[in-house]
Formats: sequence, C-alpha cells, structure tokens
Amino acid sequence: ASQASLDQSHSSSSSSSRRRRSRMDGPVPFDDEGEAKGVEIGMPDDALVAANDQLAAAAEREGAEDAVDSAEILNLIEDCKNVREGLQLDLPKKGLLWIPNQVKSLRRLRVLNLRANQISMIPTELCETLTDLEFLSISWNRLQYLPENLSSMARLRTILLQNNQLSELPEAIGKLPLLQELRVDNNVLEALPPTIGKLSLLELFTMHNNKVTDLPPSMMGLRSLKTLDITDNPLEYENIPDSLHRLNEMHELLHSKTKRRAIITRANAIRRTIRTAVRDELFAGVGQEGAGGGGAEDGGPSVY
Repeated sequence: ASQASLDQSHSSSSSSSRRRRSRMDGPVPFDDEGEAKGVEIGMPDDALVAANDQLAAAAEREGAEDAVDSAEILNLIEDCKNVREGLQLDLPKKGLLWIPNQVKSLRRLRVLNLRANQISMIPTELCETLTDLEFLSISWNRLQYLPENLSSMARLRTILLQNNQLSELPEAIGKLPLLQELRVDNNVLEALPPTIGKLSLLELFTMHNNKVTDLPPSMMGLRSLKTLDITDNPLEYENIPDSLHRLNEMHELLHSKTKRRAIITRANAIRRTIRTAVRDELFAGVGQEGAGGGGAEDGGPSVY
C-alpha cells in the first residue's frame, strides 16, 4: 500500500467520525487527552500527495525493499494512544516518505522514533503540536533542512540526525534550552549557527564526517559539554580552543583502538624507564654503603 492510502484509510476508518469533522484553517484544537476536537487532522496538500506518490512509484520501480504498510502504521499509532498513553511512538524502517499526519494528534508524545525511513522534511505543523516531545530520532533519512520553528519543541533533550543530507542547521537549534544530546554525523554541514553556543545544558555533540571548516566562537559557551566529536571535517585544528580540542581528543581516544594501543605502548615504555631508573638508584645506594664499611661501632651507619 502507498503512503497516500495511509491518510485515506485513517479518514475512512470511521464514517461517523468523518461526518462530525470538517476541514479548518489555523491551529488544530486538542482536548486534555491529546485528541483532536471536531476537526480533521490537517491532510497534506494535493501537490504534496502527488509528489510523494511519484516518489513511491519511483521507489517501487527501483525495487525498494521497504514498502509502507498503512494498516500497520495506523495500528502502531493507535497502540501509542491506547497502550502507551500517547507517550512513545516507534516507526523505524517503515519505508515512510513523510511523517504520517496522524502523528500530529499525539499531543502528549514524549518519544518519537522515525529512524531509517525516507523522510525528506519535518512539517512545521508537527513542531507546533508536539511541544512536549523530549526525544526525536530521525537519523538515516533524507532530510535536507530543518524547520525554523523547531524551537517550538522546547522540551527536546535528545535529537538524532545522523546520516541525512543536511547542509545547515537552523538558528532555532540554539533555542532549545533543555537539549543535552545532539548528533549530526554524516551529513553535509558546511557551518554551524552561532546560536549553538546558547545550548548551556548540551553534554554530547557529534558532527563526525561533515564539511565544517570553522567552529563558531560561541561554542565556548557550551559549559556542560562532556563529549565532542568533530573528526573528519576540514577544520584547522590548531585554531580550535584548547578545551574543545581536549574533548575531541578524548572522544577519539575512547573510539579508536589504534590510539588506545599507542597510548598503552607509551605508558608501558615510561613505566619500564622509571622502573630501570629506580633499580639503578637503589643499586647505587647499596654500593655506596658497602664502600663506606663498618657498622655503628666504627662510625658506620646504623640500620634499624
């Protein structure tokens, strides 16, 4: 089944519900349980549907392994509502070309896992509705940009964006005051926004294998940063502040067997050198005592 049928199956699953709902412009109101009140959850524009239908057809022609199972997706969303109290939704490896509209109804969502699909964009409407989201994984997709209103998800603590096609991060990334983990490895980033330095609670930041040539001075404001990976970027490492350089070196050490072996080899060599020096010093002292002769009675040193 194509993903276009996913939204259609949702609207046709209950005719009475469809009769009670009507299309409306503007924000979708929600009740206390996170359910939409009397309106259809914003259906995609015809142009968007057509474009994604073309993508789906192209993927089918190319023999894509992942196909969208509309029934399965809807069941998982319903399961999220009824079993997980609308708090966690896992849709990895489902062949999704875009984020299903029904996800917008999960007003209380805390965890959203969309890893390893074919998603090319995050709808701005999603950012406006999932304001309680704390964990977002959308790695291994086809994202080319992030919406500027990402800052509406002000409770985000973790964002996983590895292996996409991002060429830049929005200024809004610096307006996520609770963000602690940000991973953007294996993209095509050429620069970082100055606002990234405002992430005062950020503890882990990895941007391995991008095209970043310089780090903004504002990164010195990342006072909570404990793990940093900026490897495989065309950076001038001698211009990197010492504190950031040390964090990067520490990350390389933890993840590189070659570096660990080199450090262990150097440590063993130093230990052998110290041991030899101490032994020689002890033997030299014993030789001097023997040459001095005598004990306590003839003026020699006393040993207790």
